[in-house]
Amino acid sequence: MTQAGLAKAAGVSQPVLVDLEAGRQITSKKLPAIAKALAVKIAELDPEYEREYVSAPARIIGKVKVVGQVQAGVWTEIEDYEDSAFANVEVPTQPGLWSHLPQFSYFVRGKSMDLDRIADGDYVICVPYFDAREDLRSGDRVIVERVRNSAVERTVKRLEVSGKTARLIPASSDPRLQKPLTVQISKEMRDEEGAEVRIVGLVIGRWAPF
Repeated sequence: MTQAGLAKAAGVSQPVLVDLEAGRQITSKKLPAIAKALAVKIAELDPEYEREYVSAPARIIGKVKVVGQVQAGVWTEIEDYEDSAFANVEVPTQPGLWSHLPQFSYFVRGKSMDLDRIADGDYVICVPYFDAREDLRSGDRVIVERVRNSAVERTVKRLEVSGKTARLIPASSDPRLQKPLTVQISKEMRDEEGAEVRIVGLVIGRWAPF
């Protein structure tokens, strides 16, 4: 194969190949494409490539307890508030601004926040809301619990605050889950159906297992 032919097959510029062959450049991010065009393994061209360009998996420096799940429109009996099905699930802690606060996690079911990159099957990592904030703040992603009689609905919402009114807004591709929840801010907030509304968690991260 000519140098020009290899450059075309691999989708790289010919000067890159010239420098590699002359030893002026030891390796390249284009090496996988070049190896594929030559039908050889990357290690045959550069044994050190993986160490140079492929990042090692992130080290889990701590584990967060998964205390249950969130799913819009699903009411759970209070005695099933913490779901033992997640007792052995390992979710990495979220480093950064809120790392000094206790963290916990919920498994996400459904599409109530899929347009906000919180998808079915993800885990959201949270801290207690009023440990992180003194007051409700617009733009926060929050864990909301609605309690009525002996049942709880737990969901993820985006918080918008205007004066004494809070709107808890889904970001869903499902028309059935797009209705926002509006409450008047008070010590004990209730929705139009009389259910108690609690904002219990500030979402600080998302973890998606492979």
